[in-house]
Amino acid sequence: MIPADTTVPLISESCDSLSFTDQITTVENKKYVSAFANFMNLLNLMHGSGMLTISSSFVDSGIWPSLIFFFFSAISCWLIAIMMMKIETKLNTDMFGEMVQLTLGKIGTIVLDIAIAIFCYGCLISYIIIGGNTVNSWLDLFEFKKTYWIEKIVTLSYALLIPVLFTIPRKLGFLSAFSTFSVFCLFVYVFVVYYEAIKILPRQGIAPTVDIGTPKIGILNAFSLYLLSFSLAAFVLPVLSVSEPVFKQRVISMSLSFLCCVTFVGSTGILGYLMYGADVEANLLESFDSSEPIIIFVRICFFFVISATYPVIAMTIEQTFSLDFFKEKDVNSLPNLKRNIILLIVNTPPVILGIFLPSIRPAMSIGGAFSGGLTNFIFPPLIWIKCSGQSKKHWTSIGCYIIVAFGVVVTVLCTYETVLDAIKQFTS
Repeated sequence: MIPADTTVPLISESCDSLSFTDQITTVENKKYVSAFANFMNLLNLMHGSGMLTISSSFVDSGIWPSLIFFFFSAISCWLIAIMMMKIETKLNTDMFGEMVQLTLGKIGTIVLDIAIAIFCYGCLISYIIIGGNTVNSWLDLFEFKKTYWIEKIVTLSYALLIPVLFTIPRKLGFLSAFSTFSVFCLFVYVFVVYYEAIKILPRQGIAPTVDIGTPKIGILNAFSLYLLSFSLAAFVLPVLSVSEPVFKQRVISMSLSFLCCVTFVGSTGILGYLMYGADVEANLLESFDSSEPIIIFVRICFFFVISATYPVIAMTIEQTFSLDFFKEKDVNSLPNLKRNIILLIVNTPPVILGIFLPSIRPAMSIGGAFSGGLTNFIFPPLIWIKCSGQSKKHWTSIGCYIIVAFGVVVTVLCTYETVLDAIKQFTS
């Protein structure tokens, strides 16, 4: 997932800004992307490293409780995304941050900035962990003897020489090609998981540690991962802005892409759990034999994608901190000294935590719990109430208040549980 207000590298960037009426029908000789390009852009938005953790989410409470939360997350996030598309027709902006600023003021903007920062830091940490583990797995292929500290040094070297280094250039245009490549990697990953399942399950059967269903408090960790995987409300509008500005067509396009995403994420997640049960790794790819050529290939694909995505995600935090600390929205307009300070603040926490955190799950879960709860269940209904013009007693307003109350409970409980889980893993 790409954070709100990030400049998303799209397959085509031929569109200028759009002028919308209340029905999003005004077209001023703009050139829009094709339906296929729009579909690919949406797929690129919806999949991410979070899908690698879905198999491990079933360990918390087994299959049926996890599937209930999985589909609840997917359906609710889809409905909230449609709500945001409707709000766009009222506020004439496709930027989630601007919607919050217009309707919820300074306090709402500050809370959103915190949520986005937590989300982004979670992603950056997970990228460094995945990249570092990938490099270490390649060293294992050559039977390179590694101690605990050598592994950490390898991860540190990867972090500084590739993803962190990519944040230094002031322009990221050279990364736009990875938009198409990342979608290719999605299909490669899905194919590999299906291939491994066809190969492993008939031979060894379902893993003996697979649990059909035992509800536990750990399901909140799984719920957080699902929210992270399916959060659309804050991210989908800028991507849709380059497509034909017809509300119904955009809903259909978004829905078809989302259905593919849910199918891919859900099927690979359950297959991974059926193959490895409670022994499945937080990153499913690490459960497979790292010496298999097909596994090496897919890990190389993800290695390039996460390395190229790191500076795009980091840019969001850079812009936020640039505005907060130096009153400059465009971080690339800052003089070198001030910009280097921002880069140091942005990159230091992910590098340190990415080196020592043993798994990507805690980082992804915390980002999904706090940021996913806010951007899916709290901000959208509050924005709707503010811009709808309906009274507080109107049924739509009452429904929105119920969603907000649910969102507060979910955000608090999930964040609490995921923080405890992160502390446990960090100290173990």
